[in-house]
Amino acid sequence: MSSHQDGPVRCPKCGHQSVSTVRQIIAAHDLAIKAAFIQGRLNRVQCPECKASFTPTVPTLYYDLEQAFAYVFAPAGPDRAANVRELVAALKHSLPPEQLTPSLAHPNRFATRESIIQAILAADGITPEVQRTQAARGKLLDELLQSPSEEALRAKATAHDADLDPAFFELLTAHMQAAHMEGDQDRAQTLLAFRTFLGQHSSQGRAAIAAIDTRLGLEVIQSREELLAQLLQTTDADARAALVARGHVLIDQSFFQLLDASIDQAAHAGDVSAAHALYVLRAALPGLMAEQEAQTRAALDRAAALFSQIVSSPQPDQVLEQNRAGIDEAFFVVLGANIERARRQGQQEPARALELIGQLARTMRQPA
Repeated sequence: MSSHQDGPVRCPKCGHQSVSTVRQIIAAHDLAIKAAFIQGRLNRVQCPECKASFTPTVPTLYYDLEQAFAYVFAPAGPDRAANVRELVAALKHSLPPEQLTPSLAHPNRFATRESIIQAILAADGITPEVQRTQAARGKLLDELLQSPSEEALRAKATAHDADLDPAFFELLTAHMQAAHMEGDQDRAQTLLAFRTFLGQHSSQGRAAIAAIDTRLGLEVIQSREELLAQLLQTTDADARAALVARGHVLIDQSFFQLLDASIDQAAHAGDVSAAHALYVLRAALPGLMAEQEAQTRAALDRAAALFSQIVSSPQPDQVLEQNRAGIDEAFFVVLGANIERARRQGQQEPARALELIGQLARTMRQPA
């Protein structure tokens, strides 16, 4: 028996039976296949009769060489014991004798797909307690966002200082990226300002934000005043366009009001050179913004298309391998936004599966 088997599958919608190739052995280090299994996409087939898509229930063995354990999903039925024996025999045949520990040769058995997935998540450290912690973190973020005033927000931040840890700022940054990906620039800007405020009023905030932005390759401009000063100091067209891209969430009506006020102030002070520089910048910004928004949307559209192709494929690792050039920052923005959305909806298993896809994608980006 190999990791792939041809076998009969029955469509749950119309009852038609057909033959399909299914994978029955999953290695923990095969992140894309593991993610597909956790998400319920592994072995997904389309019924040739009614065209409905479904995931057949097949016995499946999951093993982790690093942690030296194996789990087997074997639905109840007269063939259950035989199915387990065949899967274990196939695993033994595929591994060198020195790697075959007793725990691998005698896997824990699970009668439902949900129970084996919970066990896999627990082995990865995603226990029910961790899931409760993540839910509490999301609830705290919602409560802070609903603060009626700056004073109330500052008081809540002080009261929850220990909870405003790097994991909290990871979640907040994911919300910010999700808003940007969805085109909600007002919310993205609000979350950026919110993140900056909490960073200034919590003991762990500044260091956490700096570490997150460095890892993501973000160079966040914190205020409209800072962005205006940098734009005025830059005369190179490409460098100015890059600044507009970095600070796009800050370029709003308030930014143009600041710019107009600066023009008036320079004119009243008789500083003709400064007023002219500000006016030229004012005239150039709409075109720079339109160009940047078009480029960002095009990049995100390409990344979203690749993401959709990956998550709908039963072989996501092959899709990633075939599209290495498309694994860019836009792809990780799309991926991060979808992870955040899944967690916000309490879908821990899909969120973990998407994280595994992200790990594999980052590995592929590393130089050989």
